[in-house]
Amino acid sequence: MNRKSCEGCVYYRALATHGYGFVKYCNYLLDTGKPRGCPPEKCDKKTVRRLKN
Repeated sequence: MNRKSCEGCVYYRALATHGYGFVKYCNYLLDTGKPRGCPPEKCDKKTVRRLKN
């Protein structure tokens, strides 16, 4: 599911293409080894990568 509230999060990445584009999902568990512990609608784990100047 492509969720607007997750856009920009470093954990929210593409899984695969399904004919119409990439399907994204939360990789928090895979990246950290810990369960997110919150529903996607109220996620408090969102981390945004900042661009270096």
